[in-house]
Amino acid sequence: MLDRLKISVVGFTGVGKTSILQRFIYDSSFVSTPTLGVDYFTYDYKYNGQYTSLHNGLIKFSIWDLAGREEFRKITRPYLSSSQGLILVFDLNNPESFTKLDEWLTDAKIYFSFKNEKNNNLTGMLLGNKKDLNPLVSSDKAQEWAQKNGFKYFEVSTKTNTSTVRTAINDFFHTMVDVYHDQIKREPAINLVNSDTNSNNNNFKYKDCIIL
Repeated sequence: MLDRLKISVVGFTGVGKTSILQRFIYDSSFVSTPTLGVDYFTYDYKYNGQYTSLHNGLIKFSIWDLAGREEFRKITRPYLSSSQGLILVFDLNNPESFTKLDEWLTDAKIYFSFKNEKNNNLTGMLLGNKKDLNPLVSSDKAQEWAQKNGFKYFEVSTKTNTSTVRTAINDFFHTMVDVYHDQIKREPAINLVNSDTNSNNNNFKYKDCIIL
């Protein structure tokens, strides 16, 4: 029975990965410094779809927020393994962060063990962050990249119109559950992340940053 899915969140340093997760989980925009190593979150998602009866509509997501600084790449790459989903983030005001997406996707394809057979690709989503500023990367260009790789694309801001953050991630969670169940019909032996023995009754939980 499905009890947990793992997501890795990746992207160039400073694009706002942690801020997006903090906005989604706490509905707050914390001032944060670049992640050193890995941050880890869990989130209890209320699923309402064709597979609801299989797990009472509640699924725990393990969310791994990987540092974007180049010096941490060798350390963080192994954390991509056993992930079932990928969220790629870039800064709409930083073209370099957009050009780096291919590198992050290549890493994921090497380390991911779970593939979506519908498009022979990863189950992923692309987020263009900091929409509230003056974008230097066009929406058309980002959408083209996302479609080429079989991803949905959303533009978000953790400062204004923050409902788009929740809409985007909830949409992705729903897609992940559907894809997982479609896939497991073909491959019953797919492994899930181990259950968290320290889970509590809260919808949200945040564990301290892991400094590597």
